[in-house]
Amino acid sequence: MRRTTLRGALAALLAVSICIVLIGQDLWYVSYQDGVKAFNAGDYPTAENKFLAALNNSLAPKARGKQVSYYGNYRSEFLPEYWLALTYAKLNRWIDVVQYATLAEKSLKKGDAEVPKLAAARADAQKNLNAALIAANGSGRGGPTGATGATGATGGVARGTGPVPEDPAVVNRRNFDSLMTDVRRFSASGQYAEARIAMGKARALNVDNPAVDAAERTVEIQDYQKQINTQLGARNWRGVNQLADQLAVLDPANPLIQSARRDAAHGIASDEARVHEREGLSAFYRGNYQGALDALARIADDVRTPRDLFYQACSNAAIGLMQNDKARLERARALFLQARSKDNPFTVERKYVSPKIVGVLDGTR
Repeated sequence: MRRTTLRGALAALLAVSICIVLIGQDLWYVSYQDGVKAFNAGDYPTAENKFLAALNNSLAPKARGKQVSYYGNYRSEFLPEYWLALTYAKLNRWIDVVQYATLAEKSLKKGDAEVPKLAAARADAQKNLNAALIAANGSGRGGPTGATGATGATGGVARGTGPVPEDPAVVNRRNFDSLMTDVRRFSASGQYAEARIAMGKARALNVDNPAVDAAERTVEIQDYQKQINTQLGARNWRGVNQLADQLAVLDPANPLIQSARRDAAHGIASDEARVHEREGLSAFYRGNYQGALDALARIADDVRTPRDLFYQACSNAAIGLMQNDKARLERARALFLQARSKDNPFTVERKYVSPKIVGVLDGTR
């Protein structure tokens, strides 16, 4: 009764925890779909928030396109960067338009209905950025004809000499260098989302795109390395292998790829070993000694523990006693000595094993 009550309490606590998580954070595809609805309704600030929420959701897929898996077998569109570019065009945030348009172009194919809309938004953004740059730096030297000034001998009016405007190329380069400094700073501190935003703005200036490409590669490599280490800590071996494959495309010689795959393989073997160990012990204590040996034999050598060897020894001893099989008894003793070489007395296990079997292992029978 007390166990049933405890299980019920734990189940209720788990349900409450799940509800809290779901309430605190929308599902990524719900945020995305709400963003599309808000955009089509003309509520662009809400659309921006929803698209960013979908993009930054830890469960959101990396895949983009018209047939992205939502849940189960259901698939639908997921193009958050495309919609953010259009949203920022409506909000007159031109640098952000260029940034997200650049990202969105990677997800679209020639002939997609989104391509001309995205191109129009980018062109409009670039036009406004150029106009803003010209306005900020002045359109030329001096004031207009007829401005107040010294009168010459011919009766003409001398032109005034205003400040010399700064070369737009110099301004662009300075802004570019500042943004690339931000990229390096964000990347060094593991703020990869912020680094990508700064790279998008740097790319929009069109000063040195090869440098941006190199920085983007570095950031992607560092991000994958961080994600791999996180998944290793969480023992998510499938995630480790997937990320290692993606890192290998960018940086085939990266030493983390081989070590991560090796750790994942060892982790998978260890997890499987514990399953086989539980099967083996369950079979042993039910008196199915051959079933115990079969289960324990499926454990790989490099992850076999002294405990596994101990129960292999016990199972062989039990069969040897029942069948009066001296070879089995010798096998049991050899396995036990192999396990004891790890300096494990098996004090707890001995309490639950037949004294006859223990006697075989100790050599007293």
